Amino acid sequence: MCKHDETSAVKLWSYQHKKLQYKNIDKCMAHLISDFNEYGLITTGSCCGHGKDNDAYIGFASMEDAKQAEKMMSRWEFYLNEAGNPCIRKRR
Repeated sequence: MCKHDETSAVKLWSYQHKKLQYKNIDKCMAHLISDFNEYGLITTGSCCGHGKDNDAYIGFASMEDAKQAEKMMSRWEFYLNEAGNPCIRKRR
């Protein structure tokens, strides 16, 4: 877990701007987000939970990407957030 506002810049595809650009990601999650995107799984948001381990999540652009990520992460589970978007989170 990292502290709030402890981030690393990760180069990701921006659907909004239709180009690669750097985004600030929670420092302790940056390697996961970078790896998922390099693997072709498009992330839409993430948070490490900042000391609340069960609050960590990663959002994905598609159901298929989230399901594939769940298979890669044995301690994480698939879920739909309140808005119905596909995500994975640490198992509770």
